[in-house]
Amino acid sequence: IAPLVLPSPARRFLKFWMAPANIIDACAILPGVIGLFTQEKGGAFVVLRLVRLTRIFRVFRSPALVAPVVVIGRTLEKSTKALYVLAFNLCLGIVISSSLMYMAEGGDELSSFGIGGRWNDTLNVYERRVGSQWNGAEWEDVWAESPFQSILSASWWAIVTATTVGYGDHWPTTMMGCTVGALTMIFSMVILALPVGVMGGTFSQEWERYLREKTLRETAEDDELATIIEAMAEVDPEKLGRILLLEFWHDHPCLPIKPNSRPPSSTFLGEAKVELDLPSDREVSKEMRISLSDSPAVVKRAVTGSVRVRYDWRPSSPCSMAEDAGDELASRIEGTLKVTLISAKNLINMHAVGGSTNPFVTMACFPRYANKNGPQQHFCRMPTITNSLNPQFNMTHVVEFDWKVAADGSPESLERANRATQRVSMCKLRRESVRIGDALPPVRAKVAAGSQGDAGRLGEEVDSALSKMRRLQSVLARQRAETRDMRSEVSKARVSTFTGGGAGGGPSVSVDVVGGAPLNEAFADLPGLLRD
Repeated sequence: IAPLVLPSPARRFLKFWMAPANIIDACAILPGVIGLFTQEKGGAFVVLRLVRLTRIFRVFRSPALVAPVVVIGRTLEKSTKALYVLAFNLCLGIVISSSLMYMAEGGDELSSFGIGGRWNDTLNVYERRVGSQWNGAEWEDVWAESPFQSILSASWWAIVTATTVGYGDHWPTTMMGCTVGALTMIFSMVILALPVGVMGGTFSQEWERYLREKTLRETAEDDELATIIEAMAEVDPEKLGRILLLEFWHDHPCLPIKPNSRPPSSTFLGEAKVELDLPSDREVSKEMRISLSDSPAVVKRAVTGSVRVRYDWRPSSPCSMAEDAGDELASRIEGTLKVTLISAKNLINMHAVGGSTNPFVTMACFPRYANKNGPQQHFCRMPTITNSLNPQFNMTHVVEFDWKVAADGSPESLERANRATQRVSMCKLRRESVRIGDALPPVRAKVAAGSQGDAGRLGEEVDSALSKMRRLQSVLARQRAETRDMRSEVSKARVSTFTGGGAGGGPSVSVDVVGGAPLNEAFADLPGLLRD
C-alpha cells in the first residue's frame, strides 16, 4: 500500500482560494478592504463597488436551490447534441442571411440585374434605394447610405432578427431586402423551436429522474438509520431508550411541512442530544443547557446557539415493575417522562433580507420496545416561535415509557434476567416480611395479657409461628443455593460463547436456566407458609 502523502500548506492554501465559492466571497469583500486604505469616492472606485454584486451568486450555495441547479446542469449535458445542431444551423443561417442582405441592399454585385445597391465615389459608401419621388416628368429613385456596408455589418441585423429581439435600428427598404428578411424570420423560428422542444423534454425527464433518485436516497438513508437503530437495540437496548433528540428547524412560509414528517433539510438549525437518566427505583429531575451541534447527514452547515431543557422522570413502582417482568425480561424502563423546553439563544438567522428565524423544535425518542416489533419511535413537533433568535419556548411534553426487552439466552440476557428475578425475590420477601411483622404483634399482645384460659392456645400459636419461621428459613436457604447455581450456569455460558462454534462459524450458546421454575415454586409456597 502506497504511503499517504499530504499536500503542503501552500498547496492547501492555494486550493482554498481557488474554490469558486471563496472567489465569490473574495470579490464581494474586496471593495470594502480597498476602502479602508483609500479615500476614493467616485470614478473607477464606483465601478469596483459593483463587484459586490457577485455576492448574489452565493444564493446558489443554498440547499434549497440544489435541485434546480442540478437538473439544469444535467439537462444541458444531455442536450449537447441538440445545442450543437442549433448553433451550427443558426450560424449557417446568419451567414447566409447576412450575405443575401448585403447583396440586396448594400453591394453592387447585382446592379447589372437592376437590384442591389451602388457605390458613391463622392462619399465612398454604398447606397440603397429608400423610395421614389416625382420630379415633374417621371418617378425617380431616392438613394441613401445603406447600413449594410459589408457582410459583417449585415450580420448584426441577422442576429437580432434570428433571435427574435428586433431592435429596429436597421431594416430593409427594397422588395428584395424584405424578402430576405421574411425568409430569415421563418428560418430562425423553425431552427429555434426544434432544440427548445428537445431541451424541454429532456428537462422534464431529468427532473423526474432527480426526484426518483432523491426518493431512493431518502429511502436508503431511512433503511440505514433503521438498521443502525436495530443494531443499537441488539447491542445495548437500554442505551437507545435513554436518548432524547431535539432538532431545531426554521418554519419557512413557502416550504410546507407534512404532518409527522421531517422538515426540509435546508431549514435545519442544529440538534441537541440528551442522555436521560431513567432509574427504576427513584425520581429524577435535571435541568441543563446544551450547545447545538451540526449534522452532516441532514445538511452541511455551521450552526450556533444552545438550548435550555429540563426533564422530570417518575418511574413506576419498582416492586410492580419487577413482579410484572418476572424472570423472562432482561431489562425494562417504565414510567413517565416530562420534558420541558425552556429557551434557546444565539440561533443562526435563516432570513436573507430582514427579519429573524422562525424556530420550532421536533423531539424524537424511543419510549417503547417489544421483541416482536423492535424499538418504537415517538415523534412530536413543538409550536413555532416567530421572528426570534433567542426564543422563549416554555413548552412541556409528556411521554409514557414502557421499554421491555426479553431474555434471549445470551449471557448478558441471563444476567439481566437474574437481576430481574432478584428484584422479584426482594419485593416478595419484603411483602411477606411485612405480613409476618403485622401478624406477630397480636401474638405478643395476647402472651403479655397472660390470660389463664387461653394460655394453652397461645402456646400452640407461638409454636406454629416458630415452625413456619424455620420452614421459611429453609426455603430461603434453598433459594440462595439456586441463585448460586444460576450464576455458575451464566459463567459456563459466557465461557462457551467464546470457545464454542455454531453451524455458521459464530459462537453458539446452549443454556438451561435452573433458577426460574424452582424459584417460582418456592415463592408459591410462601403464602401457604405465612397465610395464618
